[in-house]
Amino acid sequence: MEVNCFHSNVRIRVPESKELSWLLIRGRFETRALSPNTTYEVAFLVQLNRTDYSGRPSEVKLELHLPDGTKRTSKCSLKLPPQEKWYPRAGEFVMGPETVGTISFALQGTLDPQKTGLILKGVLIHPKD
Repeated sequence: MEVNCFHSNVRIRVPESKELSWLLIRGRFETRALSPNTTYEVAFLVQLNRTDYSGRPSEVKLELHLPDGTKRTSKCSLKLPPQEKWYPRAGEFVMGPETVGTISFALQGTLDPQKTGLILKGVLIHPKD
């Protein structure tokens, strides 16, 4: 499957699930290149494909681990959103001396019933407006 790459007309290939009963997406990012004294948001860009969606909503857990040991956890219901709406926000942090280092983030959960049509566009780390 191909989608537009964030705020451009460039098309990129993205993975789409065929059948999913358990979900774990995780990653890490080095914060040294980020601007100091700026609040950043970490968001997973996942979407349910309207044509392939199956079943009732499933709850997933989002985690954001900061270099100072802080852990932010939230929950989100994966349900069929309006067309072109991307999910969900994992958390935010202020870039300062205590957040220099590696952050890690995860989206995880058991999908009951199994889901099809989950699209992963990426993880976005950007200044909060």
